Amino acid sequence: MVWVRKADLRSKVPGPRGEQGLPGVNAVENDTAVAAYVDSESLTRNTLLKNGLTGWLHLDGFGGDPTGLTKSTDAFLAAIDAAVPGDTIYLGATGSGAGYDIDGDTIVITKPSLRILAAGRDAYATSIRCSDTGTTMFTVKAAGFVMQGIGLWGDGTMAGPGGGANGVDSTIIGLKLMGDADGNVDAAIRSCAFQYLALGARLYGRNVEISENTLFSNCLDGIRHAGKDVTYHTGPGADQNRGHVIRDSRFHNIGTSPVNVGIEFTPDAKLLHTVLDGNHFDSGGLGRHIVIAGTTVDPARGVSIFNSKHTELSADGITLINAQYPIVNGVQLMGVGTGTGHGIVLDQCLYPVISSAVIRLVGKHGIVGTNNDGASISDTKIIQVGQDPTFVGSALAFDSSNVNIRATNVQGHTGDGYFFSGSPGGADSALIDCSYNGFSLGGINSTTLLNHSKRGQNSYVEGRWGRVEDTGYGQYDLTAGVAKKIADVALGGNYGSFILEIEASGRDSSSFNAYFAGKRVVRPENGTHSIITLGTDATSGMTVTVVGAGAQGVSVNVQTATATFIGVKVRAVAAGAASATSSRSVGVTMVTQP
Repeated sequence: MVWVRKADLRSKVPGPRGEQGLPGVNAVENDTAVAAYVDSESLTRNTLLKNGLTGWLHLDGFGGDPTGLTKSTDAFLAAIDAAVPGDTIYLGATGSGAGYDIDGDTIVITKPSLRILAAGRDAYATSIRCSDTGTTMFTVKAAGFVMQGIGLWGDGTMAGPGGGANGVDSTIIGLKLMGDADGNVDAAIRSCAFQYLALGARLYGRNVEISENTLFSNCLDGIRHAGKDVTYHTGPGADQNRGHVIRDSRFHNIGTSPVNVGIEFTPDAKLLHTVLDGNHFDSGGLGRHIVIAGTTVDPARGVSIFNSKHTELSADGITLINAQYPIVNGVQLMGVGTGTGHGIVLDQCLYPVISSAVIRLVGKHGIVGTNNDGASISDTKIIQVGQDPTFVGSALAFDSSNVNIRATNVQGHTGDGYFFSGSPGGADSALIDCSYNGFSLGGINSTTLLNHSKRGQNSYVEGRWGRVEDTGYGQYDLTAGVAKKIADVALGGNYGSFILEIEASGRDSSSFNAYFAGKRVVRPENGTHSIITLGTDATSGMTVTVVGAGAQGVSVNVQTATATFIGVKVRAVAAGAASATSSRSVGVTMVTQP
């Protein structure tokens, strides 16, 4: 392609002046700026060439009809035939109510690095339309294709023959990006719109960028990669699928049922290293939003999903199947309150990482996992799950088929199930610094613990039977010779026991350290307290005493011979109980220092 500088354009091309046009010598090319100079339907191909824009072919100069009253198929074929690699086929504005009308399954691009560029500043300004049932509008069998600012309209209607929306009656595929026979696609789709299509874009091969506010609206499915075409893709690298980027795009009213998907990579895609970033899914579609699947032989590797926003979610939000090392970060999943899907689904994934997610108003579980190893979930909020009246939804649901599931700083708020449902195995399974409100904790196993620190007061550990360990911390001013209560320790029920440790340290030589270890028992017949001392309860100048307090607890008191200031740690560990149904929880409540 021959590019001309702004100074040359000003002298050769009629049109706007001022700051519009190509940037300076050291700047990046700007197609929109070029379009500002050629945005005139009277500029035919000959006029463009005469004015120095070599490589720019105006579709109207080949018989293109932006009103749609006559077919523009032959015009596209003639322009493609006249173009050389690197040329731009330029389309004038059609307005939102018209468009270039084409026949389906006819326009096949086999020349590399061709561009279709619109005059308008967005896809609504320039449209290409097709009504041939069950066909494809454009098929690209070459690398380096670029489409920008174009709207592709299929044969669907808003209402459809059955009165339903979301492309219910659509049958046309907008774009097939096949690349060359070895799977090199290297295509860019920018600021385009795919509307009323059965499938917006079918990807093959590798290295496709879809970006810059590209819109998929009222389509049954948005983007799908289902592997190579076995007849066309015969090169040795055709099975390699990597380098795709889908970012800053919008998926609006996608699908009529959970069978449909906004973005889908099937197991046949054999996916490697794909980035989905900053995409927005909205407005009442009934399909799933993102589905990425591999197989045990060819897992999907290196998938990264960043900063996506999912509103009015009806089906599953993000589904990862047989994925290795996927990352999901900064996503927001908002249901409709009547949906039937999960927020995030993990199935047979290795070391998936989910962080900084917000999941709210989903029909089923917030995050559900099956057969995963090494999942990490952190800094995430899960609110109001289980909205489907036929389903009991938990914030986190990982059954015993999972191993090494770790959740850190996950906040759960309100659901009709558990905060954590299931019993994953593995030495690395843990709930750390999590909190839950409006849930029960759940029946987790002994290897999955909740360690929730409340800084400055308590750190506690929870297992499937409740709080199994609680440690409180405090600092206290003591008056000489006066015992001061510093803590209460109690079981959750009458029938059980706990181990108690108390450590206290004074600030000067008149109040040395003290250590107490003991076992407190409430007998099954609800008799008197039995406190068995396992160590000393007093050292020079300091005395620690433990006395019964009610049916389930004891009070801890400290006394020194001189006035001093002490630091204290009180640790209680729940031990046995009378039966499997008795409570094994224990709690430490530190006295507040005035």
